[in-house]
Amino acid sequence: MPAATHLGEKPRNPLIGSLDALRLTVRRSTVEPRPAPFNNGGFEFTGRCGCAAGAADHESACLKVAMNVLIVEDHVLLLQSLVGNVLSIRPNAMVRGSRSVADADHELCRGGTPDHILLDLGLPDAEGFEALTHFREVAPNAAIAVVSGHSDVELIRACFMHGASAYIEKSRYPDQFLRSLRFFLERGYFIPSVVADSVNPATFAASTAGRP
Repeated sequence: MPAATHLGEKPRNPLIGSLDALRLTVRRSTVEPRPAPFNNGGFEFTGRCGCAAGAADHESACLKVAMNVLIVEDHVLLLQSLVGNVLSIRPNAMVRGSRSVADADHELCRGGTPDHILLDLGLPDAEGFEALTHFREVAPNAAIAVVSGHSDVELIRACFMHGASAYIEKSRYPDQFLRSLRFFLERGYFIPSVVADSVNPATFAASTAGRP
């Protein structure tokens, strides 16, 4: 990871090794992972579909109900945890994971623009708010949630100024985190109470609906 941003440097998990990306496509409430290697060293989990459609129609039926979510997080364990969190709320979601801005751009080309993006700011190929502003430009219709362990009010406020739709703190209380994530996935935004005085939900919602 490049040195040093004001957000701090995150230590690399030695178990990660050369794994460059984690991509997931899941269409089931109960996930049964079956890894298949990619040339780039990553792997993909594919779950079986649990819809009631016949075999000929099951793909189109699933795509109609699926929410497309992209998670950008460089730590594999955190990435897997976020995937599980999303699926616990939206079991039919199609979830893709990437560990850098470059890998996420590849996913955008490969699988289209997601409905929601969960974004860690401390990525290996971005500093400060670069990743946030980048994804706001390349995915203008996506709702973007910064998922971070930082609770600094000025940082949270700055995230909204740079285009975030939500700020979800990585809380030690899982229920609290899941409530915030559920609100974001259902409404497309989440404004923490500490910045409620400076981010107007009504104005923000209107802005989100008006994106091209």
